[in-house]
Amino acid sequence: GADEGLVKDLCRTGGAGRTEAAAAVALQLAEAAGRAIERLKGGGGGGEGGLVEVHVHGPLLRLSLSSAPGGTHVDVSHEHYAKLAALHAKHAPSVAGNLRTRVLCMMLRYQSLGAHGNQCALPPAGFEVL
Repeated sequence: GADEGLVKDLCRTGGAGRTEAAAAVALQLAEAAGRAIERLKGGGGGGEGGLVEVHVHGPLLRLSLSSAPGGTHVDVSHEHYAKLAALHAKHAPSVAGNLRTRVLCMMLRYQSLGAHGNQCALPPAGFEVL
């Protein structure tokens, strides 16, 4: 089912009659997250880059799941990746897990919201619910 807290958050400013639409959005997000988790589980384990492949595409790095069907990937500039690495090293140096996987998960999360790199952005359907 849909996450009740997320449904309430989506409905907070939408007023009456938005619960069903908010629940549908929350359920779609949960299903997409479940599919991504299953792809991650199926990719094997290992150290840095065990699940995530990185390829250089000119000024961009392409991060992808080694086991992902259909070429699931995100592109990030060398500069942005370096900034994320520096911030991670500064603020979470003791956190377990590899940086590539964390960056890919973060960027796929934004992509699933239709944000395309804008951390606070929502697609039009999200704003309609709000």
